This record gives sequence, structure tokens and C-alpha cells, in this order.
Amino acid sequence: MGCKKSKNHRIRVAIHTSIVSNFNRQSIVVRKCKKMEDIHLKKDKSKNTLLISVISAMLIMLWVYTAISKLTDLDSFQRQLYKQHLNRRLMDTMLWFLPVAEICNSMLLIWRKTQFWGMVFSSFLMTVFTGYISLVLLGFFEKVPCSCGGILKNLSWTAHFWFNVTFLLLSLIGTYYTLIDIKNLKKEV
Repeated sequence: MGCKKSKNHRIRVAIHTSIVSNFNRQSIVVRKCKKMEDIHLKKDKSKNTLLISVISAMLIMLWVYTAISKLTDLDSFQRQLYKQHLNRRLMDTMLWFLPVAEICNSMLLIWRKTQFWGMVFSSFLMTVFTGYISLVLLGFFEKVPCSCGGILKNLSWTAHFWFNVTFLLLSLIGTYYTLIDIKNLKKEV
């Protein structure tokens, strides 16, 4: 009888060992999969972060350049604004609002916590500017002065339109990936 107990005991121990061993192997595989998933997510995050940083840098350069161009040649910018077919009071406001808005938007794009709003505001501004150029190209205005600063005022209207469309798309892409980044950060917390 002692033999039978030990034989049954050995079988139970063998089954238990097999189950535990199999469970340990599965948990090791699960841990490895989670680590691989973490590595994959980290790579995706770094790609998103790099893309957001590149787009932010491009938009910062655009907004700072145009704001400085307008402010350094304020008289010319004011003359161009007054040639618009809009209320003169509105143009007086736009004289200071546009460069200040461009600089503020650049500052929003610098910090990670405010990048999303910088991307949204960039998308808004580029939509307005692109819409204006679309109206110019469609012939809605008799006079078509360009109140842009620097080298942008030397572009043809068609080239200016495509330039703006490019930066509008960059702003929208940046907004999308910044939003994804924010959602990923909320999931981690």
C-alpha cells in the first residue's frame, strides 16, 4: 500500500509540476508580449513626438517670421491692410492683432502642455488665410493686396495658396497626432 501511495503521490506531483511549469511558461510569454507591446508603443510615441516636434518647429518659424516681417515694416503692412475692402476700424485692430496672435501662437507651440492649442490655433489661422486667398483666386475682390510679410508677399497668388494649403495640412496633421499623444498619456495615468 505504501507503494501505491507513493506512486499516486508521484503522479499528483508530476501533474502539479507540469501545470505549474506550463503556467509559468505562459506567464513568461505574456510578460514578454507585454514588454514587446511596451517597446512597440514607445517606438510609436517617439515617432509621434518627433513628428509633432518637426511640425511645431516649422510652424514656429512661419509664425515668428511673418510676425517680425509685419512688425519691422509696419507702415507697409498698414497700407496693405487699408487697401482691403473691410471696415477701417477692423483694419486698425488687425494691424496689431495679427502679429501678436502669430507670436502668441508660436509660444503655444513651444511647450508640450500647450502644443495642442497651438496646433488648433495654427489650423484656424491657416484656414482663414487660405480662405482669403481662395476668394482672391476666385475673383471676389477688385483689388487684391497681400498684407503678408517678407518673402511671402513676392509669391504669386497660386503659389501662396499652395504654400498655405501645405501649412494648413501640417497644422491639421500636428493637431491629430498631438491629440493622439494626449490620449496615450491619459491612458498611462
